[in-house]
Order: sequence, then C-alpha cells, then structure tokens
Amino acid sequence: MFSLGKKEIMGLAVDIGTSSITAVVFTAPNCLPTSKPCIKNVYRASLDMPRKPRAETLERQITTQLRDLLKTIRASLKKNPDFAYVGLSAPFYISRLITLTSTRPKASAPITKEEILTLIKKGEKSFTEEYISPKENLKLHLFGSTLLKTIINGYRIPEIVGATGKTLTLFVRYETTAKKYINELYDLFAPLVSEKKLHITSLPTACFYAIGSAIPFKEGLVHVDIGGEISEISIIYDDVLEKIITIPLGNASLARKVSEYFNVSFKEGESLLRQFSKEVLDSKKSENIAAITNHHVREWCVALSAALTTYAKENDIPSNIVLSGGGAFLKAYRQSFSSELLHKTHTSETPHITIADPKLFQNEFSAMSTLTGPRDFGVTCLALLCSRNIL
Repeated sequence: MFSLGKKEIMGLAVDIGTSSITAVVFTAPNCLPTSKPCIKNVYRASLDMPRKPRAETLERQITTQLRDLLKTIRASLKKNPDFAYVGLSAPFYISRLITLTSTRPKASAPITKEEILTLIKKGEKSFTEEYISPKENLKLHLFGSTLLKTIINGYRIPEIVGATGKTLTLFVRYETTAKKYINELYDLFAPLVSEKKLHITSLPTACFYAIGSAIPFKEGLVHVDIGGEISEISIIYDDVLEKIITIPLGNASLARKVSEYFNVSFKEGESLLRQFSKEVLDSKKSENIAAITNHHVREWCVALSAALTTYAKENDIPSNIVLSGGGAFLKAYRQSFSSELLHKTHTSETPHITIADPKLFQNEFSAMSTLTGPRDFGVTCLALLCSRNIL
C-alpha cells in the first residue's frame, strides 16, 4: 500500500472514539513486518458531554475536535507524515462477518487468486445491499473486506491459492460507513496526507490484528473496549474475529452521573473518577462515587450479559477477557467479570482477565513511554499496524 523505499518513515495513527480522540506521530526504520516504531508525540482531544448526545450531535462534535487536533498536529511537524491510519469506533461504522461458499464446477482445477477475489466481491455486494433501503438516499463506502479463514471441502487450509477442491468457503469481515462521512475524513486529513495514504479501519479490527503479537489467543478471547458512550465487545475464536457487539453504555455515562451528583462539570466528574481509581479522595467522596459506580456497572453488566447470552445460544464464549478503553482503569468493571456472569453464557472456566495496557507491546516498539494505560491501547495497535503496513 505504501512506498518502502525510504530509510525512515513517519506515520500518524488516530483513534476516533465517542468521547475523545487520541493521535500519535511515530517514526520507523521502514514499513517492514519487524519494524519497531518510535513514538514521537501524543495528541489528545476530549469532548465535554454534560448530556448524552444524539448520533448527529456526536458526529458533529467529534468532527470539530478532529479538525482542531489535526491543525495542532500539522503546526507541530516540520513535514507531513508519509501516511496515516484512522481507527473508527461504533457508531461510525458497520461491520459483519459473512460466510461465502462456492461449489466449484471443476474440483481438480487449482484455485486462483482471481476466483477468491470474485467471491469476496460477491459478498461485498450482498453486504452493502443489506444496509441500503431503496427508499433511503444513503450511499455507503466499503473500507474493509478482510479474509479471516479459508476452508476447502470442510478442512481449514491457510494457503488456498493453487489448492484443489469441490467446495470453497471463505470467512470475510466487511466494514462500511457513510460515503459522506468518509469524504469528510478525506477533507479533514487532506492538509496532512492524500486519500491514497490515508487508511481507515475499525478499532476492533486493528486491535484484533495487533493483539495476537502480545496476547496468545489460541483458546479465543473476548476483547471489551469500554469507551465513552459505547462499549465494543469483540469475540475472537479460532483465530477469527467472529463477532463485534456494541452496548450503549460507556465511561462517559458514568462520568455524567458523578458530575450530576456532585454538581460539577463533566470534565470535573471525569477527574473525580480518575482520583477515585487512584484512591486519593477522602472517604466520604469515595463512598459516594463507589455507590454510583457500582450501580452503573450493574447496569452495564446486565446489558453485557444479555448480549453475550444471545451469542452463546449457538457459540462458545472464551474465558480469556481483555479489557481496554477509558473505563478499564476502574476495578468495578474488572470485578464484574465473575465466573457467575460467564457461566450464564455457557462458559465453565474461571475468567482470566488482562488489562490491555500499551506496555504489552513494549518489545514491539523502540520507544513508547508517552503511551500509558488502557485508554491508549487502541492508538497503540493502530501505530503498530501502520508502521508495519498491515491491513
């Protein structure tokens, strides 16, 4: 996708969340699978959301914050980045894993790359048509079609080009968003990188690809990203991103409850939560925030349990849990993953919980000290993939 001729490249990775945006500028020796990027600068912007925003209001505020942040980045750099990776959170994209099956007319004929691409293209058409009503004037832009698993005659075969067989099955994850939104992103990033050098993906997909280098998941895992307005749950099984589930509760909802109780601003509510997590507040405030947090997390657990139970009717739920996002620093979320919660979803094992701190990738970077805590996990994954030209 990008030129590999330079001795050193500079990249930009941007994590667009529902209550904040985080961006990093990094350098790397080259876009190679073994590249170890060096984080140079970290940029942050957060939204002040005293009330839960409507979708169009959220998009508008995120766009304003992104425009200002990109201006700051451009002003701080002596030259433009060679390329950029942007990770979208729900509700800014639609994603689905589709199983495509083809009965081949001649089983003895070798499978070609063109044959695979034709089948993937056929899946693209059915995927986009599913989300467009003839009555709606909605144009979608497909920004991702990732081949995750290939099966021939019922057997999983990693490399299928040149193989033979009667039945070919592909597992492909498609990702799309509104054409209008994509054009808006192109315009916002134009002063820094051209369309050809701007790669857009979803954060669950970026984390899925990066996480394997830090956390073995042969037994599968559940990646829970506790964002601002929304939590995204990625179920990874058999080396495939099987399902992405969203629940409309995140840490911004909790910050609003804290700010309302203490009659302070939304940002002060966020600050109180951080102080509460570090156990530096007086006992009275801590007790009050603990009560608010526990009530909120119980609501969150009900929504999570309902989503996982629906999935578990036909699938196993892995017991390995990875928590990331701004909410992962609170103990209440971590403690909510009791064996009782997972038992309701047909999992018999005691959950093993990992906090997705960027330090999990410390051997993959030459310098990354400015990235701290689970809130930076998404942008860390994007920077790693960007430096290695993956996706």
